[in-house]
Amino acid sequence: MNARAGVALAMLGVLGTLVSAPAWHAGWVLDDTPAIVDSICVTGALRLDAIFLGNFWCELGMFRTIESWRPWTVLAWWPVWQLSSGAPWAFQMLNTVLHVACTLATFGVARDIGAARTAAWLGAAWFAVLPIHMDAVAGKVGAADLWSTLFVLGSVRYFLRARWSAAWLALGAFLAKETGVLVFPLLGVVEVLRLGVAVPFMAPDAAMRRRRTILVMIAVLMAGAMALRTSVIGAVTSAHIPFGVNPLVAEPWTARMAASLVFLCKYHVLAIVGHPLSADYSYAAVPVGAGISAVYLVCGALVLLGWVGLLVWAILRRDRTLVLLVLWFLGAFGLVSNVPFLLPAMFAERLFYGPSVPLAIVVGIVVAALLDRSTRLASFFRFVFVAIVCVHVVAAMLHAWAFTSERRITAVTAANAPDSARARAWYARVLLREGEIRSAEPHVVAALAIMPDWGVPWALAGALHDLEGRPERALEHFRAAMQRDPQDAEVTDLFIQFLVRYGHVEQAREVYASHAHARGVPHESVTMP
Repeated sequence: MNARAGVALAMLGVLGTLVSAPAWHAGWVLDDTPAIVDSICVTGALRLDAIFLGNFWCELGMFRTIESWRPWTVLAWWPVWQLSSGAPWAFQMLNTVLHVACTLATFGVARDIGAARTAAWLGAAWFAVLPIHMDAVAGKVGAADLWSTLFVLGSVRYFLRARWSAAWLALGAFLAKETGVLVFPLLGVVEVLRLGVAVPFMAPDAAMRRRRTILVMIAVLMAGAMALRTSVIGAVTSAHIPFGVNPLVAEPWTARMAASLVFLCKYHVLAIVGHPLSADYSYAAVPVGAGISAVYLVCGALVLLGWVGLLVWAILRRDRTLVLLVLWFLGAFGLVSNVPFLLPAMFAERLFYGPSVPLAIVVGIVVAALLDRSTRLASFFRFVFVAIVCVHVVAAMLHAWAFTSERRITAVTAANAPDSARARAWYARVLLREGEIRSAEPHVVAALAIMPDWGVPWALAGALHDLEGRPERALEHFRAAMQRDPQDAEVTDLFIQFLVRYGHVEQAREVYASHAHARGVPHESVTMP
């Protein structure tokens, strides 16, 4: 590596570090607490059986229906917790290191598949500063997306060199997050396109045979991992999805197809514009079914046609690099589109972290072509690209800063996704915890109006009435909450706190037992903490 290349890579590292710097002093926010702080797999003694034979939250029994299985991510958190004594900054630094590594790997993969150095650098630079990435980088639970993406990129690089490590990295991508399963068809496309890097002391035919053997090995490893995951969570895909986080569960497949166009448009807008960003897009932040806007449908259709057109153009020009990138993006987006299967989160910014890799490289190729061919306009295009990068840096840093406290991120989420019942409930919960009754009330009312059949807003309304000194009204709302969501842990917790505070311990035990039975816990194992 020459000095110029070293400086270029160092600049990419600086960009990746800079955007996440405001989150380095962040505390535990949103899903960080149940996934890390409350997880005995992370905070307790090392138990590989609990990590690999339990779900992502390391909770069996009552929480078995939360269908995520990411053992590598949980395993990687364990030493960080032990070495840092549970300091949040250590987990945040891990995410920063992973993001920088993904940025550098994006540059490396772009070069390996045939992109020019300038194009690879521009694409990696844009990838480093995308504001939409901060949901994964600044949110500690986003480590699953970071690990999976890094393993996919590493597997591609080693596969191109016919290295056996590609198989183990491919397995790691799936163990880090389920979307890592993309790596198998992706490597298949790489082989079909006959892309590869010269392997020292190995003839091209021998390298090709080894790559095909590696593909078979990956297929076996993936099948074994998928079988284990299915046995742990009890389903191949998510079977217990709440309507509130993914309203597509109540829609036919045709509505899912239409919604995928909305998601495609929205992801591109958030990636390019970087605003407005939110930590939640559940019911009804992103309209589906009859609520879909024609503007979103047209926008999504045009974006899809653009990608298909680029694929046709690349095939006609026999540009194998672009063919791979387009198929990579379409495959990666397909996994998070809710078309092949429904996701526990209908739409989330962190889901776009992996698909943005091929998108960023394509952008780098396009910008490099504009700078190279339009000699008179080269300065203008250079200025526009630099300006966009600078704007993205500022937007990303601001969003990373929002993750520094639960109050900031829930306030931003409620402001940028005002139609989300969960966003309103999140913010109301934080405000009630801090005793700001008047500020919390409109958000509780909004959550109830948006989703009246969800138990959490009713429980928050009960907590609100209790703080206002109206225990009778509070009791009515808590009972209404339990009727709607007896399985919801937050509903039960708020109701139990209310009952214990007024000395009704026996009733609190009954509520806890009812909640446990609704979750499927055997009667003899139920004891209230």
